[in-house]
Amino acid sequence: MPVNVKYQQICAELKQRIADGCYTDRLPPRRQLMQEFAVSSRTLHKVFTELKNCGCIEPDNQGTRLSAMALSRSNRPVRIVLVSAHIETIYTVDPIIQPLVQSIRDAGFELRLCDPLQSNVLECFQQADLSGDDGVIFIYSSFSTAAVEYLQKRHIPFVSTNRPPDDVRINWVDWDHIELFNEFIGNLVMQGMRSLDIFWSFKSCLERDNHASIIAEFRAVKRSYSLFNSELDNFPLKDCGNIEKYVEHLCSLKKLPEVVWVVDDSRKKLVEEFNKRGIYDTGFLITHDRSRAQENSVAVYSTQAYRHLADKAWNLLCHVRRHPDGAPRGIKQRCVVKFCDFSDRRKNNKSIQHK
Repeated sequence: MPVNVKYQQICAELKQRIADGCYTDRLPPRRQLMQEFAVSSRTLHKVFTELKNCGCIEPDNQGTRLSAMALSRSNRPVRIVLVSAHIETIYTVDPIIQPLVQSIRDAGFELRLCDPLQSNVLECFQQADLSGDDGVIFIYSSFSTAAVEYLQKRHIPFVSTNRPPDDVRINWVDWDHIELFNEFIGNLVMQGMRSLDIFWSFKSCLERDNHASIIAEFRAVKRSYSLFNSELDNFPLKDCGNIEKYVEHLCSLKKLPEVVWVVDDSRKKLVEEFNKRGIYDTGFLITHDRSRAQENSVAVYSTQAYRHLADKAWNLLCHVRRHPDGAPRGIKQRCVVKFCDFSDRRKNNKSIQHK
């Protein structure tokens, strides 16, 4: 067995023993552990260095004693923090968060909620006193660079339910956006649509980069359908989530698009910005509805698809907790979507007229 694999397994085993309370106040002598795991002193030294760095042990003159933090954690349940905007008001009904909450409770773990719009995420983690035995799940693009660095430095397992930019290497689960966009664009093309766009606001720089990369994928799928529009698609990706700039961009076009898919809850704000400019016919702004296809809604994910995504996020976190030194994984969830009839939307593809 490769040394690195052996070292990782010993680290995980000793962390689990400490968490389970197998040791009262200190680890067994090094020679005893070397014989038990059949490893060299060099390999065991790497293990002890890792345990020290993550706060599990404090070497002293009499051997290696468990840290006060590790002893206190061995007597408490595993803590899982769910991070999402407005989580305290939606966690009982949200199609992703609700099954995650149930999985946490079924496992006998302690649930913690963190709303990044209401409190500092790093302070939430500090108050929860998280360790490598605990875990964090970021939901709806709620992760940030600072949070990622904090958790990685302290070897705390975490998973995101949004795919990050390519240069951010973390464990994630997300929808298969290429498949989703193919279904979305293909369906509207069959209904006679030709001028399509997507809008997605952002609350942080990392979220902006995440959404920009997804919007770039949307434009790539449009190109595959020969629907590239040099005017419409000229909007800079760096401004993709800026409502005022996006409305200003659309107002500069000769014709409004037939459909703009507003992925989040920004439709009301977009309408307000159009109204400020004297444009009141905003039926081309199609929102995302999670319950049923209806007027002004599109791409309704099924309850089953949400459940599958939540289960994959939970299983991935469990895997990361068992294999903390494993390579980051990215998992795509197939979309199951429905559409309403947008054939009457073509009337909106007209020259902009201010009322």
